[in-house]
Amino acid sequence: MDRWTLYCLHEGPFCGVDGRKHDRYRWEHERVLSIPLERPRENGTAFALQEYSIVGPNDPSAPSLSVSDESSSSVELSWTEARGAESYTLHRRPPDGDFEVVADEIAENSFYTQYTDAGVSSGSDYEYRLTAVNSVGKTDSTIVRVTTGGSSNAAMD
Repeated sequence: MDRWTLYCLHEGPFCGVDGRKHDRYRWEHERVLSIPLERPRENGTAFALQEYSIVGPNDPSAPSLSVSDESSSSVELSWTEARGAESYTLHRRPPDGDFEVVADEIAENSFYTQYTDAGVSSGSDYEYRLTAVNSVGKTDSTIVRVTTGGSSNAAMD
């Protein structure tokens, strides 16, 4: 038989009544435990959210990759920093090919949130993926597609 231990996460007039009711999206994507609390009152119930940021070794969050500019000879990519990332690896896939590393160990720093790939051919289709890396693991961005000398768009994969 399982034995449960209850811990008081919040002291004061509010209390948590059901630990299963938490914001699953925030937990899965931000590692923030957001629990609804309530306080009975004479004329109803008052509600509040208590949030706990869980600190510890976690995989980094997914970076958001986009095409900033493209020409017939280069593709400029940019991204938002991923929470917990220590570095990034940029991958490129040509049509009917496999992803290959274009740039490795790009440092996580506000100065390094873009990269220009000058190793492309005019009028070709490419797909890019950025991987956020830390000592625990790695997380991929969605895939971004671009045609050099043409138009670009992001794809959700």
